[in-house]
Amino acid sequence: MAPAGGRLSLLAIGTIFLVVFGAMHAGVQYSRGELLERDPADPLEEQLRAELWVAVNAERADRGLDPAQRDASVRVTAQSTAGQLAAVNYYEEPTAAGIRAGTDGLPNRVGLCDQLPAKLTVDHPGWTTDEGDVPAAVTRDVARRVTELLATGGEVDLVGRTNTYKHGIGVAVDGDAVYVVYRTCNLGY
Repeated sequence: MAPAGGRLSLLAIGTIFLVVFGAMHAGVQYSRGELLERDPADPLEEQLRAELWVAVNAERADRGLDPAQRDASVRVTAQSTAGQLAAVNYYEEPTAAGIRAGTDGLPNRVGLCDQLPAKLTVDHPGWTTDEGDVPAAVTRDVARRVTELLATGGEVDLVGRTNTYKHGIGVAVDGDAVYVVYRTCNLGY
């Protein structure tokens, strides 16, 4: 029965509350990266990403910085960008870092975020991506070499940014080519 005098019924108030609460909850999940599309990660890419975090945090420690503040949504976007760069063979050189000359930038560019791509062609005899098992020593060496590229290859030092930024690493492996995107976003993002 409708309430008299043009007032809202308890059912209408409850419905409005549920809609507003549901929208707020979905917004929080999206900002945490929980609603973003996730490509299933290749085990080699996951292993390489873990080694990259160790190498990046060691580089940051050498500079007197705390370990990077990781973020799932930043990582998902960095992973998407790395996959896109591998698909279009972004660099023609075997090893490179930074924004390729003559381009307007990278995909997934957002105003409060910066990203730095790197490509490394791996020539180590233990790098056998066909079999799927790459020795940990080889992935550590690849991570160290990529971190050197990232630490020196950009106009802006993303690796050395403070923890007022959220950090993410995307990795795509295409045969002997490894594409890495290091992405940082301002905490207000």
